[in-house]
Amino acid sequence: MFLFPTRYSFEAQPTVIYDAFASDTAVTSFARRAIEEQVQVCIATVAVDQSFHETATQFPTGS
Repeated sequence: MFLFPTRYSFEAQPTVIYDAFASDTAVTSFARRAIEEQVQVCIATVAVDQSFHETATQFPTGS
């Protein structure tokens, strides 16, 4: 699993998420800017006002 808890408010479309997809790795990220559009139903996103750790640990890992 790849965790991407970015706090950068201007995060656009990080290619590291595509890299993770290419290696068949599950991804969890904050729902910032275009990330939610980028990932659609492929990963779980965490609302920026939620605790990343507490929320992300509730998602399945894909294994």
